[in-house]
Amino acid sequence: MMCIRKVTGALLASIFSVSAVMSSGLSKPEEEFNNYYDKYPDEAAIYTLRKQEVNYTLVNDSIVTTILVYEELLHLGDNTGRYAGEKVYTSSFIEVSNLKAYTLVPEKRKYKKIDVVEFKKSFDTNSGVFYDDTKEISFTYPSVQKGVKTILEYTKTIKDPRMIGMYFFDTYLPVDKAVYTVIYDDRLDVSPKFNNVESLKINEEKSKVSDNQSSLTYTARHIDKIKFERSCPSYNYMAASVYCPITQFNDSDGETRHLISTPEVLHSWYRTFIQDIQNHDPEIKSLVSTIVDSDDSDLEKVKKIYAWVQGNIKYIAFEDGMRGLIPHPGNYVIEKRYGDCKDMASAIVSMLREAGVEAHFTWVGTRDIPYQYSDVPSPITDNHMIASVMLEGKTYFLDATGQYLPLGLPSSMIQGKECLVSLNEAEFLVEKVPVIPKEENVMSDSIAITIDNGTVYGKGTVDLKGYAKFFNTFKLNKANQKSVEDYLQRLLTKGSNKFHLEDYEIACLSDLYAPITIDYNFTIPDYYRKIGDNIYISLVLDRTMTDALLENRSVPIENDYKYINRSIIKLKIPEGYQLKNLPDDLEGTNDNFGFKIQYDRTGSEVVVSREFYVDYLVMEPDSFESWNSTISEYAKACRKALILSKK
Repeated sequence: MMCIRKVTGALLASIFSVSAVMSSGLSKPEEEFNNYYDKYPDEAAIYTLRKQEVNYTLVNDSIVTTILVYEELLHLGDNTGRYAGEKVYTSSFIEVSNLKAYTLVPEKRKYKKIDVVEFKKSFDTNSGVFYDDTKEISFTYPSVQKGVKTILEYTKTIKDPRMIGMYFFDTYLPVDKAVYTVIYDDRLDVSPKFNNVESLKINEEKSKVSDNQSSLTYTARHIDKIKFERSCPSYNYMAASVYCPITQFNDSDGETRHLISTPEVLHSWYRTFIQDIQNHDPEIKSLVSTIVDSDDSDLEKVKKIYAWVQGNIKYIAFEDGMRGLIPHPGNYVIEKRYGDCKDMASAIVSMLREAGVEAHFTWVGTRDIPYQYSDVPSPITDNHMIASVMLEGKTYFLDATGQYLPLGLPSSMIQGKECLVSLNEAEFLVEKVPVIPKEENVMSDSIAITIDNGTVYGKGTVDLKGYAKFFNTFKLNKANQKSVEDYLQRLLTKGSNKFHLEDYEIACLSDLYAPITIDYNFTIPDYYRKIGDNIYISLVLDRTMTDALLENRSVPIENDYKYINRSIIKLKIPEGYQLKNLPDDLEGTNDNFGFKIQYDRTGSEVVVSREFYVDYLVMEPDSFESWNSTISEYAKACRKALILSKK
């Protein structure tokens, strides 16, 4: 039976490859090139066909998962050398075999095939992970030039069917035809999940392959290339995709086995990763006794232990087979003083439990993943692990990879995402991480200025709290003083590019629970105009967001967090001058942005209060028009000048 399966697999691969090559229906290279060039005249290259065929086969109640991959790229432009290099990736969970790559060069009325003969295997060094078992097979297609086709074929064997990934219909190049087929044993239940496919016309076909096999095929045509712009969401978030996991199957005894079906099933599987790593440890108990006091409240214990892990365990990303899923025991992490997100969570859970506080392992996906557990209870939904604690009716999400996060502020990259919180072997919760409101993330600036001979002399105090503090702390905690000064010059700049930061003093940088305070002095030469007996000066010195128009943009824009930016500027009216007029108060608002500017006179001072807010994490293109309208109003309001005249 096993021999028959292997022969059948080889035949399927051969048929798959041949049918893919012949799929264009055009045998003459010149005709084929002209046909596609007419469709895509502005493109350097296009995928004429991208095809994947997933085979789920039951063998002795085990699921064998293979994927046949075929990609055909036609080079339409003169300078397509950048598409000559290619990489295929393997890991502990994915084995690559039957790798073939070749170039089809037009030669009279036929194509001449030139094979790739050199494939280089190496570790993936660009993943941003300290150790990653992912390996890359890199190669270069020969004779790449205008008019040629490059072909890639290979087979992926997925060692655990739970680890099947998404199929993306669109890529960085246009795709003329994309085909995704799933062939599965009839005892298997397959449940497709789609994301961002609204703009595609996907043809779905279900058919019988044999007496005990069925297939699902999804075909899309004429797919535009995916567009990437500054601050856009991730590829996974924006791309059109389908995900076809096995939810359950009936084994040879007629019993139902669940794979990717419910959060309960996912939690049961995840519990196997942590069941043997949490044991009472006297060394951890001894360490905890030096960190917390016996009369500390549970909340105080959580604060102290969380801060200890943040400050003493160095984050190092590490992925190696199942080690990408299984954390080290807490005592191991504490002894080594380093670990990845799972290890940091393990240290927190171990230490809190020794301190008498119940803490929980918690899985979560970052915002670049489009799925939630309530819709897709799958390992594809998460890529991160944290700890969580429930005290006085509130859930605290403890992510020690965010070194400067205070307790109560989750890492910004998981805002709005669902967490899978493991309470014990049988019980769990699906909790949503809150989106932190803009009112908790504030940069406020209080400035007093005088003017003389065209120059503004100022003294200011900035307070940063919430994410405004967290993100700036990374920049301000540099050992290199020059780096800090350069960053503050950019952060505090006002008026014009002639702004000069004279001196500064930073307070509460290392206190996680107090706002950062920056006292500073500055000058702005040649800032205001003096015409005759009048001085014209705009008191809105901070021009942040005045150039934030979203023009010629068609993709969503992503923001790290919602926030408010406030400033109060007090101008001392110079001796011998009087206030001639104040600009009108102005305000504007839409769903994502709003501002308010108010003017007042108090004795010998003119005061302007300026506030704007940004209230989105992801803004879709249908909001750009109202955004731009309000930004334009704001920019115009910031340019308004008050007039001082000689007495």
